[in-house]
Amino acid sequence: MDNALETSASIADTHSEVCEAVEALLDLMKRNPLQREIYLQVIEFCETRRALAEAEAMVASCPGFSLTAQTPFRLIANVVDNGGIHWYEVDAAGSVITEERKAGLTDDEADDLVEGFALETSDAGRKACELMAPERRLRDLFDQAPQRLGTYLDIIDLCSEPQSFKAIETLVRNSGAELVSASSGRPLQPSYFVDMLERCGGLVWDKGWKATGKGSALAKQIRPAMAF
Repeated sequence: MDNALETSASIADTHSEVCEAVEALLDLMKRNPLQREIYLQVIEFCETRRALAEAEAMVASCPGFSLTAQTPFRLIANVVDNGGIHWYEVDAAGSVITEERKAGLTDDEADDLVEGFALETSDAGRKACELMAPERRLRDLFDQAPQRLGTYLDIIDLCSEPQSFKAIETLVRNSGAELVSASSGRPLQPSYFVDMLERCGGLVWDKGWKATGKGSALAKQIRPAMAF
């Protein structure tokens, strides 16, 4: 019975730690909207254990990275510090260096074992990605105002290649749809649609406004159903 109680307590502690880390990750993304999609992408990328250099290269290649003022290492460290990714020391063969392997070694001997670092997504990271998935945020956006869905999808389709804001503005103004604010009754500006799609992970600035891969995939999935 005592063992069962100890096991139950351990599970509860682990669950509590994961929940706290998820909240910390969501707060990190809320406070740093410019980096939010990068945080999500690096967590997803590290579902398979990655070398630090691989993850840094991936972050540097992310659309929108040029708009940030932080290095790839710092962006990754932010996720690690908030419990979204596990950080491991590895030896020359890529094997994780555990505390058991360091036992009995001097500090210098333990340091000599380390040849690099590896990253792997945590349970908290997976949960945060699930809650903040662009597909989920975009569906919520579309469901809030179904009358705007066609315009959102048209913008995503237009932005399969980078577009200027002027091109998006022209599309919205020529759409013929009566798109007004429910609160003020005034026409919605084109910038509203760009802002909402960017916030929800459907658009990103990459030498122009460009649809994200997940935004485009969702638009293609939804578009056929609009014919019925």
